[in-house]
Amino acid sequence: MPIQALCQLLKGSRSGYYKWLNRQKTDFETKNTKLMAKIKELHRLYNGILGYRRMTTFINRQLGTT
Repeated sequence: MPIQALCQLLKGSRSGYYKWLNRQKTDFETKNTKLMAKIKELHRLYNGILGYRRMTTFINRQLGTT
């Protein structure tokens, strides 16, 4: 679907979309992107059998957080 049609559907402007698209990412967004990559890596590595508790433990140990 073209950007113009999506913007009309969502009642936004094309220029606003491109401004958002080209904005500088915040530290929070960058951290979340890295965290999501780690979650996907562990999910693939363990064939999706880790629950959220074990996933959290693995991530905290690997990233050195508590």
